[in-house]
Amino acid sequence: MRYNNQVNVKYSEQSMSYTLQHIEEMAANFGGTDITTPLSAAKSGKGGPANKRVFILTDGQVNNPEEVIKKAAEDNERVRVFTFGLGSGCDQ
Repeated sequence: MRYNNQVNVKYSEQSMSYTLQHIEEMAANFGGTDITTPLSAAKSGKGGPANKRVFILTDGQVNNPEEVIKKAAEDNERVRVFTFGLGSGCDQ
């Protein structure tokens, strides 16, 4: 089952299982917390007329918080951004 590039996916046990498996396979070690690059990619991707929701989960401190806030605010009628910081290394 592929959900890539689909705007709307009906919630089901199968879609939940796919999502949980995808989360388990995620890994990142980029040597720093760069939020603007993935945020720009998520906001510029195909989303169609439906509202897009972007969730950012990080355990690091952002070096350019003003730029991240500006990027998150762009096109906020179509794309909503939610951020979650975990641990003691996150911006306060």
